[in-house]
Amino acid sequence: MKGDWDNRYQMRQEDDGTWTVFDTTATSGRENRMMVGLTEVRAQTYADRLNARQPYHGREKRDNGLA
Repeated sequence: MKGDWDNRYQMRQEDDGTWTVFDTTATSGRENRMMVGLTEVRAQTYADRLNARQPYHGREKRDNGLA
């Protein structure tokens, strides 16, 4: 079962054909860092690596907040 953090970092293709990786949890009042101008392969690599670093990636969050 996927947790809340499994796909925190997503990618999208821009009009010029490049790809952007962005944090889906960033709010408008918070600084949002994105990686832009990437190839599709590089964007997928970065998104996968960033998502794998999330504390609950691939695991269900326990009631006590610990994984």
